[in-house]
Amino acid sequence: MDTEISVEIARLYVSFFHRAPDPEGLQYWMDRYEEEVAKGQDADLFLESIADSFAQSPEAKAIYETVANPTQAQLEDYVSEAYNNLFGREPDAEGLAYWTGRWQTEVEAGRPGVRVLFEIENAARGSSNANDVAALQNKAEVAAKFTTDFIASKATWTQADMDRAGTLLEGVDHTPASVVKVNEENAKYIEERTPVAPEEPGPVTPGPGPQPEPDATKVTTEAELLAALEDKTIETITVAGDITLTETLVINRAVTILGEELPQIDRKGVAYHEITLADRDVGIQVYSNGVTLQNLYYDASAVNKYGIKVEPIHGSTERLSDFSLNGGSISGSGSSNVDLNSVTKSAITNFGSTFSGGNGITLTDSTEVSLTNVSVYSNAWGGVALYSKGGYFPFDGGTSGITISGNIHDVPAVYAQEHNSTSVEGIRLDLFGNSSVYGVSIGDKTMFFPSEGLASQYAAAQVEGKADMEAIVSLLSPNQAGYSADTGKIIGAHISGTDGSDTIEGTLGNDFISAGAGNDIIDLTAPMSGSDTVYFDTADGGHDTIIGFRAAGEVFHPQDDILVLEGAADLLSVAFVYDEIHAEEDGFDFDQNTVDVVLNFVAGGSVTFKDFIGQKTNTGPWFNNETSYHFEVIGDGAIGTYTGPNLIEDVKALFGDSLVYSWEYQ
Repeated sequence: MDTEISVEIARLYVSFFHRAPDPEGLQYWMDRYEEEVAKGQDADLFLESIADSFAQSPEAKAIYETVANPTQAQLEDYVSEAYNNLFGREPDAEGLAYWTGRWQTEVEAGRPGVRVLFEIENAARGSSNANDVAALQNKAEVAAKFTTDFIASKATWTQADMDRAGTLLEGVDHTPASVVKVNEENAKYIEERTPVAPEEPGPVTPGPGPQPEPDATKVTTEAELLAALEDKTIETITVAGDITLTETLVINRAVTILGEELPQIDRKGVAYHEITLADRDVGIQVYSNGVTLQNLYYDASAVNKYGIKVEPIHGSTERLSDFSLNGGSISGSGSSNVDLNSVTKSAITNFGSTFSGGNGITLTDSTEVSLTNVSVYSNAWGGVALYSKGGYFPFDGGTSGITISGNIHDVPAVYAQEHNSTSVEGIRLDLFGNSSVYGVSIGDKTMFFPSEGLASQYAAAQVEGKADMEAIVSLLSPNQAGYSADTGKIIGAHISGTDGSDTIEGTLGNDFISAGAGNDIIDLTAPMSGSDTVYFDTADGGHDTIIGFRAAGEVFHPQDDILVLEGAADLLSVAFVYDEIHAEEDGFDFDQNTVDVVLNFVAGGSVTFKDFIGQKTNTGPWFNNETSYHFEVIGDGAIGTYTGPNLIEDVKALFGDSLVYSWEYQ
């Protein structure tokens, strides 16, 4: 094994994961390095590509980037932790400010901020601080030696060895003495882990005949379960008693772990033994194809993140396959109860997932997975999450070919989220029966509902009181590529139309409604309240219609509310009424003495007033009270403010035939 290359790769493991490489990961990246360099790839550029892969990994983000939009204080914490992990010290003020800024830049650009760790590691090569240079190099060399010596020992890598890989760097600093000391400790550790060669067999003494072997497949303790997993001749392990785990249960071979059915019957008609998962980030970690977990209850209330996490080993070139979770339930994980990442041809059947701090079941970049007769409820983020991201493993991302049936009571029951130009597609939602599927798209996330009513209700609740948020409600057909809504009813506090003919629905709060290209209908079907400012920007090349609407018993409060219109539009049945003179049923009620209406006219725009409600007088329609009514028109290079009985005449004189109006009297 090339020592120089192993040290370079170990530097990246130290930088991103603060640990020595695992044998499979180190061997994979060394093989890839040699292959790519042999093809003519620049060695430094390939190391950078490894860093990009590490930056996308959940392991790195769990250490350094725990939230999507970190605050300044959190960014400073990330940089401080990186300095302590790499150099064993806090950053100086200048370094902290610079790297925090770089991290923020990456986040704002939609890239993983963790990518900055590679820049910090690279900058340390030429640092004027000799101690920093030595500390990082020492850690890389010790980490590489530990893993390569472990590989040479032919010992089997376990979770205990992974834990050792994560702690051995704590004793390494810039001094040569620290390197010698930790290397000696590692050598002793590996010696104890090295399997002893079997002695040559002596003469065989005839015995009394075949003796029955103990039933090694039945386990009742953590130690027995771990021993059974180590024995690769055992294909089925039966859990015959309740077991409490003290560490993450790592499953890295094909095996069936089966809960023995109890004689007593619970309210579900059957009872199984329970496995209490450990106080760790992951309760059960599955790295192998062909794993079945069947008929067990899992108490994940002590687990910080994922109750059962299933994914290929880091660096794998293919998705993990043939995983089965059948019978039983899991409850209480800090994040998702069941998390499948880059899994294919797998199934979750007759299984319950409840009371998690995240999703009941999460699928990321997974294909051909069936969720059949699942029972999912009381999960903080929703029932089933379908993510497509890419970047975790060296194959294309995307989630497809997923079927879901059962009872999911969370809201949303199912949602999809797409990243990095990957897609969620080919989804069959049998839990909705034969009904249509409606999507609510907010940002890059789309939630699925069995009816338009439920979808609209959820959308309105999500955007209420939130600035710069929109929701699009659309009728979706299953098995389409992606679920982003391009056209449909748009609900939100900051609403941008799309390129079709949309119905845009205003809601309570400060609404900014921007109609997209096309002839859109802007329908104020939700009641307005005091202190609303409603902006209509319809300057899109189309011709839009704005319809006023008065909900029963609701009053539009003009002393606080301002209507701002920019562009070409028809205003239909919008009531401007003075001193509690009410409008038509489909118009607004104005019950105050002061009405502010501002029209921002763009050059070449036109506005048609139709069915306006004014106060009937001897001289015709006008807005009463010279001082309390304010009407402002901005556009075509002129700004005018007009009051009094000559309002319409003055405005029409300014714009000529581009201003058209008609009246109905109250």
